[in-house]
Amino acid sequence: RLEWAAAVEALMPAFDNGRLAVPNADTAIVVDGIPNDLTWTQRLDDDPSEVFCLESDTNSVMARWSETALVMAFSASSHSGAGQLELAVSPGPSSPTGPVRRFSVLIDRNQVSESSLRVGTQETPWQCDWEVATSNWRNQWNAEIRIPLSEFSMLGLPNSLYRWRLSAILRQPETAQEIVRWGSSNVEKVEHGIVLAFKELSP
Repeated sequence: RLEWAAAVEALMPAFDNGRLAVPNADTAIVVDGIPNDLTWTQRLDDDPSEVFCLESDTNSVMARWSETALVMAFSASSHSGAGQLELAVSPGPSSPTGPVRRFSVLIDRNQVSESSLRVGTQETPWQCDWEVATSNWRNQWNAEIRIPLSEFSMLGLPNSLYRWRLSAILRQPETAQEIVRWGSSNVEKVEHGIVLAFKELSP
């Protein structure tokens, strides 16, 4: 099965070769927009070849997962204290030839203002239940997002056999100018975004 996961990853390579290791974390994360919980700050030495925080200049993204949720933390240089985050997550196809599922949200300050779900090319009704908090902390714009795993079917739930994808763009709200990007430059192409490789270990 690990060979199957590697084949799917190779079939849809990340445009920017982004690959983020996502460890299992049993310690609860307080979603307050300030990524200072021990789960975020604790050093992980389980596998030095893995990247647990994708960093570029003063921007970064991290993720952790538990039995109930996937939690992500974004950080970027502060721009006028505001930011609008367009984010897409794909749990991946249920088979190498299966349709791509894309959960897309628009986060405006501390709430999801728009949300959509596409399976292949078809839009599907979806009631978004993501927990979001943003802040300006240490001269950085920050966002923490908790995604309940109940949002997803049993196929593709986090484990070492599956590869999820992530793309996100932070924009200046008034002008829609791009401030920073994680993954594909086209959020719609989330299947070529950052690879989320889940690790079944505890930090």
